[in-house]
Formats: sequence, C-alpha cells, structure tokens
Amino acid sequence: MRDKLDSKKVKIVVAVVALLLIVILGVVVLNQVKSGNNALDTDKTDAASNEPTHADILDKESETTDSGEQVLFIPKEDVYSFTMTDANGIILEFDKKGVEWLYIDDETLDINEDRIDKVLNYLTDVRFDKCFETEDSEQYGITQDSRMYTITDANGTDTTIIFGDSPEDSDGIYFAINYDFSTIYLNSGKLKNVGDYYIEELIAF
Repeated sequence: MRDKLDSKKVKIVVAVVALLLIVILGVVVLNQVKSGNNALDTDKTDAASNEPTHADILDKESETTDSGEQVLFIPKEDVYSFTMTDANGIILEFDKKGVEWLYIDDETLDINEDRIDKVLNYLTDVRFDKCFETEDSEQYGITQDSRMYTITDANGTDTTIIFGDSPEDSDGIYFAINYDFSTIYLNSGKLKNVGDYYIEELIAF
C-alpha cells in the first residue's frame, strides 16, 4: 500500500515539474516572439522614416547655385576622371568607362552614379566671393599637403582645386586653382561640402 502511495506521489511530482517546465518554456517563447515583433516594428519605422541621410543633405546642397563670380566651369559630361579627398582624408580616384564610373582602387564596386553626379555639381561650377593676391598662401591654410580635387576633361586637361582653411568670421573656405598659390579665392561655403562625403556614401547598395 505504501509503495502505491509513494508511486502516486512520484507521478504527481513528475507531472507538476513537467507542467512547470511547459509554463516556463511558454513564457520564454512568448518573450522571444514579442522581442522579434519589436525588432520588426523598429525596422519598419526606420524604413518608413523620411529623415534625410547625411549624404542626402549634401546631395541637395549640391543642386543650389553658389554665390559669387564663376572662376571654373566644366560641363559634367566632359569630365572623364576625377580625384577627390573624402571626409576621412582618403584620396579616391574615379574613371568613366562608357557611361559608368569606376572606383580605380576596386573596380568591382558598384558606384552610385547619381551621387557621383552630385559630387560633380560641386567641382565643375566653382565660384568665389573674394580674391586675394599673396606671397604666403599658408596663412590661408593652403600648402602642397592640402586637400586636393582634380578633374580631367575630355581633352585630357587637368584642373586641380586646393582647399585651405575656413575664415573665423564665415562659413566659407579658401581655395586655389592649379597650384597658383599667389591667388587665393574665398568660396561662400558650398564648395567645402564636397569634402564631407565618405567613400561608403559613393557606393551603391
């Protein structure tokens, strides 16, 4: 009789433990499902967000007409290669093959053609508000080691824009053209935005 009672107790204990395990497992699964739904909701929110990205803002700014007198103009369709310095200080070189742009260091990368067009908006129409004749370009932050942007046109002619400092009293940037450091120009500020692009933003995903 006692054996039967003990056997029943064991069965009851086993049943209770099994029930508890099922309840715990159910709670864990439910939490995971909720967590997964929250992650999906977050992804949907991000995808549906209309907030412009860093590159979107630069793209939009490139379409505005800069102030001042035009010192450089090259039709974008005549640009066959260009070199730029990105926001990390990395020198990037692009060549045009037919209608496509290639990144010279890795031609397997798919380049964002639309964004390259925005970059060229900055570099092919360059204007200035002020001009300075000087024998000391370093006071404007312009040296042989400054950031440089070179455009090669259909005739094989290179045009180089050398960036300097920004004045303390404005958002502009000093620049020189084709290593003529005796003439320094002051752009109102649009031009320097081209240096804010990152290589990752020029690649199509």
